[in-house]
Amino acid sequence: MQNETLIFIHIPKTAGTSLMKVLAGEYGDKAVKIQCSPEYPDYRETFSGIPDDMKAALKLVAGHFPFGVHKYFSNPTRYLTILRNPVSRIESLYYHHMRNPGNEIHEVIMKYHLSLLGFVEYFHDKISAINNGQTRILTGLHTVNRHPQNMPVTETHLEIAKANLKNSIHFGLAERLKETLLLFQSLFSWKPFDIPCKNVAEHEKIPLDEPTIQFIKSLNRFDLELYKFAENEFVKVIERRLHRSG
Repeated sequence: MQNETLIFIHIPKTAGTSLMKVLAGEYGDKAVKIQCSPEYPDYRETFSGIPDDMKAALKLVAGHFPFGVHKYFSNPTRYLTILRNPVSRIESLYYHHMRNPGNEIHEVIMKYHLSLLGFVEYFHDKISAINNGQTRILTGLHTVNRHPQNMPVTETHLEIAKANLKNSIHFGLAERLKETLLLFQSLFSWKPFDIPCKNVAEHEKIPLDEPTIQFIKSLNRFDLELYKFAENEFVKVIERRLHRSG
């Protein structure tokens, strides 16, 4: 669609950086990356501050913001995103903060020598990404609450997130990145590209012990259910869109 804007919801630590490399090559100066934190809804002011004529000219908007930002656009929009296994995503989030100084989270990890389990125990009620973060973002909780990390996630939110994935968002899986990128290429008629490598952590990861895994799962019941739903739907889409056409 000629005047369509693609909205990429970049859920933290879901191979979004790899996708951004492809998007940059495809859309160039017709794209804008919204710099905002998924914890604080400053994206509202950012989107409201973009002139309407500029928004209408954009082919792509990408960043850490929730479902629902299409309301800031007068032209047609489509969403895309990538999900990841919740345990792996939170593990990756921990190592990301541990190896990147200059922020409060890194300082706390270093000061108290927090393990992954300690990180989750300390921050689970302070960082929404650790507590059903994918469900929160894809439901759009951030669009209705200025402190979403304090808002409990419910079965209703899970069902809304599922419905958004099924009806409103084109999505892929970090664990199946190559198929995800090929699916997006087919959906959006992108030109050929090299499959980028996933980000590789600079620190060697310590194998997860069972108490850590179980504690992360206990905090992310809805994200686990959402991811299972996404896996099943992704298989259907891949079979229908790629395998049969190939």
